[in-house]
Amino acid sequence: MANLPETEEWVAGIYQLETTDPVMGGADGIDNQQAKQLLARLNWLRALVESMDGGAQPLDATLTALAGLAIAADKLIYATGEDAFATTALSAFIRTLLGNADAATARATLAAAGLGVNVFTGAQTFGAGVFGAAQALAAADIDLSIGEHFAKTATGNLTLTVSDVPATGIFAGFLLELTNGGLYTIAYPAGTVWLKGSAPLLATAGTDIMGFYTVDGGAIWNATYRGRRS
Repeated sequence: MANLPETEEWVAGIYQLETTDPVMGGADGIDNQQAKQLLARLNWLRALVESMDGGAQPLDATLTALAGLAIAADKLIYATGEDAFATTALSAFIRTLLGNADAATARATLAAAGLGVNVFTGAQTFGAGVFGAAQALAAADIDLSIGEHFAKTATGNLTLTVSDVPATGIFAGFLLELTNGGLYTIAYPAGTVWLKGSAPLLATAGTDIMGFYTVDGGAIWNATYRGRRS
């Protein structure tokens, strides 16, 4: 009696004996074909396992440190040093915030307003000047959420309004440069009080500069005429 010849390969398929197959032994006999194919697969798998150095991944300091952590729900793993880790709380709210795609979505998650109006409750120290861009008025509304310096060239009668005014007790003001205002009828924001008694006579060809401020939520706009630029 002889042993089957052995090979080492992953055979693509195992032959199925048919009812019409003759009984034939021997190294190449059809009755031994399945056994040879299965033996070849087994030898292939044994070689693969042996090539893995006993079948286990080499010891790794990072993985060992991670394995030593006590993992629980709502915890975040972070590094405290080389191959050293700890966990900290990570709430569902913070996970949602981290998943926000942009600043607008993050502000919505925080239920926070934009950067239009900020209320400081204590003394603030700025390391440099605080500047705002001059805003060109497309219509007639002066939106304090976007700036405090506005410019407008009159091309028809105007009724000026002010929006996004802070609450009573908070100072708010703006500077208005109005060009060619003397050609048209200009209605100033409701509650405007000219500190010199009456509204200025505006230029028909030039720019008049006016200042407005309120401390009562826009009920009264104290107005001053600053001068004219030709």
